[in-house]
Amino acid sequence: PGRPDSLSDNIVWSFCEDAQGTIWIGTQNGLDRWDRARNSFTHFRPVPGSAAGPSHPIVRLVVPDERGGLWLGTDGGGINRFDPSRGVFTAYRHDPRDPASISSDRIRSLHQDRAGRIWVGTYDAGLNLLDRDKGTFRRFMQDDSDPGSLSNNCVLSIHEDRDGVLWVATYGGGLNRFLPESGTFAHFRHVPGDPASLSRDYLFCIHEDAQGDLWLAAWGGGLNRFDRRAGTFRHFTKKDGLPSNEIYGIQEDRFGDLWLSTFDGLSRFDPRTRTFRNYDIRDGLQGNEFNTGANFLSRSGELFFGGINGFNVFRPEDIQENPYIPPVRI
Repeated sequence: PGRPDSLSDNIVWSFCEDAQGTIWIGTQNGLDRWDRARNSFTHFRPVPGSAAGPSHPIVRLVVPDERGGLWLGTDGGGINRFDPSRGVFTAYRHDPRDPASISSDRIRSLHQDRAGRIWVGTYDAGLNLLDRDKGTFRRFMQDDSDPGSLSNNCVLSIHEDRDGVLWVATYGGGLNRFLPESGTFAHFRHVPGDPASLSRDYLFCIHEDAQGDLWLAAWGGGLNRFDRRAGTFRHFTKKDGLPSNEIYGIQEDRFGDLWLSTFDGLSRFDPRTRTFRNYDIRDGLQGNEFNTGANFLSRSGELFFGGINGFNVFRPEDIQENPYIPPVRI
C-alpha cells in the first residue's frame, strides 16, 4: 500500500508476454505492465469518458495478437483491444438491442485461432466469434431443444489443437468439440458409473501437451487425460498424489512436466512416471489458493502463477529436491 508502483492488486487473473518481451498482468484492479529491471508496475485503470483505460477494472484475461495489440477480457466490461503504442483501449460491449453485439460483458476465456479469429467465452451467455473487420459477433449458446448446441453457457476455456480442432470447456456442461461445417458441437460429459467418462462436468482449463495429448482440469474431479481416438478419459485425483481435486490451471514447462495450480498449493506432475510432487506456502508460494487462468510460460522458460495474494515466478530447473537424509540422533 505504501508503494504506488507496486502490483495493482493481490488478486491476479492472467499474464501475457508481448513481442518485445514485456509482461502484462490482469488483476482485480486493472491491467499492469511490469518493468522487471526496476521491479515496478505501470497501471492502466478505467478512466470515465476516456479510451485511456480499460472498460472495467477486473481484467480476467490478457491475450496478445499478431498486430501488436492486446485483447483483454473483463468481468463486466466486455472485451477490449489495447494498442500499447497509442495507449488507446477499444471496448466491445453487450447491447441488448443489438444481436450482433457480444452476448455478455462478463468474460471468462479468450482465444485467437490460427486464422486470426477471436473466440470469446462468457460467464453466462455462451461462446462468441468476433468478426474483426465488422466489429460484430456470432453467438453460440445452449439451446435445450437443439442437441448440437453448446452444452452450457459458462465457457471457461477455449483451445485449438494442433489439428485445428476447437475445444470448449464449460462449467457444468463438460467438454465440447466444435464442428465448423455445421456450426454445432459434440459433447463429452460425465456419465455416472462409467470410469472412462469425464470425471466431472465442471471444467476450468484445457491444455495440449508437447505430445499432443489433451489434459483437462476439473473442479472436484482432479486431472483428466483425454484419449481423443477412443473418446475416453483417465483420471488423476488425490488418491494418486494430487494435493487437491480442485485444479485451476495446467501449465507445461520446457521439460514436459505439467504444473497444476490447485485449491491447496502447486503440484508438479510427471506424465511419464505419473507421479506428483506438491508444494505449498512453506515453499514460498503466494498462497495455497490460485486463480483460474492465472498460469503462463514465458519465452525464456519461466513459469508464472497468480492467486489471491499476488503471483509467483520461477524457473522449474531451479526447484531442486534435497537428497540429504539426516541422521537420527536421540
